[in-house]
Amino acid sequence: DDYPQLDLEASGNNSKEVAEELLNLLGWRFSTKESKRLEFAGQFEVLGAVLDLTKSNLGKIIVKNKPSRISDLSETVSTIVRNGVLSPAEAAKLRGRFVFAESQIFGRVGAVMAPSFRARASGRDLSSFLTASMS
Repeated sequence: DDYPQLDLEASGNNSKEVAEELLNLLGWRFSTKESKRLEFAGQFEVLGAVLDLTKSNLGKIIVKNKPSRISDLSETVSTIVRNGVLSPAEAAKLRGRFVFAESQIFGRVGAVMAPSFRARASGRDLSSFLTASMS
C-alpha cells in the first residue's frame, strides 16, 4: 500500500531512504517500483485524493479529489441529466460515489443531494425521472 511521507524540502530524498530502510528493518512489505517511489512534491496523490501543500507557508493545505474522479462524476451526472432518467440502481451507485468523493475532501457539499439519492436508491421514491432536487 501507499506510505505517504512529509518532510522539509531541505532534507531532499535522504528521509525517503531512511524511511525505506526503517520499513525494511521492521519487515514491512512495500513497493520498490519507481512509479511508487516518487520524488517529494508540493502536491501529490494519496488514497485517491490530491494533497496540495504548495501554500502551506500561508497556513493553507488543500485536499481535493483526483481530477479523474471529478471528470468521471461529471460525465455520469451529465448523462443522467441529458437522459432525464435515474433508476434506483443508478441512484444507489451515484450516491455511493458522491459519498466517497465527499469523504475524500472532508466537505459537506455532496450531502445536500444525498437525501434525494438515498430515497431513490432505497425504493421510497419509485420514480425513474429526475426530480427538481436532483437537477
